[in-house]
Amino acid sequence: MRGHSMLFALLVALGVPISAAAQGPMTFQPVGSGWAATPEVKETEVDHRAGTLVGGNAGWIADQTFFIGGAGYWLANGNHDRELGYGGLLLQWIGRGNERVGFAAKALVGGGTGTLTDTVTTYVVVSPPSPAPNQPGQPRVIVPPVTRPVTQQVRVRSDFAVFEPELDAHVRFSDWARLTAGAGYRVIGNGNHYGYYDGSLNNDRLEGWVGTIGVTFGGGF
Repeated sequence: MRGHSMLFALLVALGVPISAAAQGPMTFQPVGSGWAATPEVKETEVDHRAGTLVGGNAGWIADQTFFIGGAGYWLANGNHDRELGYGGLLLQWIGRGNERVGFAAKALVGGGTGTLTDTVTTYVVVSPPSPAPNQPGQPRVIVPPVTRPVTQQVRVRSDFAVFEPELDAHVRFSDWARLTAGAGYRVIGNGNHYGYYDGSLNNDRLEGWVGTIGVTFGGGF
């Protein structure tokens, strides 16, 4: 009886819980870190029409919690008159990184370029200016030119800044792979516009909601 009392006192002095002593030796699981890459597909809106972006991100995950890297995306179903590409620095915070189901908040900060068509109206001279018949004692009068409007579609390219926050959920199906899915919004900053004429692209034509799905490989999970 005295021996049991001494063992109890020793465990208390060492700060070891009685339950831990009863269950056996304690085990420690290291927190993983490592490189990770995620190919992704994004469904979004470009110029008020559905668009599909392909690309992904790659970088370093520290302690299964913080990610820093780069990302880039390009419009897959565009054409000569409808193009979009952007990328930049990607920062991410991961919750429940070592669990089967977790979540994350991330943000992309960078820049890109887009090309869309714009409607431009110009004026064509039909009749050049000409002098009116001179009346004696009257100042000389010039008849102004006659013009007509011509409206046409032109291609306009815009370089812009981009900020894209997103919330994700992930499901881990192995130690080295996770399925990720989420939603966010692409915010476009003012940029430089280039075209055959003085056209412009409103930011809302390149902004839009995004839905993302991808598979993350690596990361020390």
